[in-house]
Amino acid sequence: MKKLLLSLSVVIGTISFAQSTDGPRFGVKAGGNLSSFTGGDSKSKIGFYAGAFC
Repeated sequence: MKKLLLSLSVVIGTISFAQSTDGPRFGVKAGGNLSSFTGGDSKSKIGFYAGAFC
């Protein structure tokens, strides 16, 4: 029940702030990723991402 209530509150909070009226915002995003798989391949893989948002 706690997980359902938490999930519902997160969804409602996200929906309420989804359409902000502060005006248009533009920018650039960048970051790194580090992933590892369990099983036969135990080496970590490093990645990078970049993009723009508006």
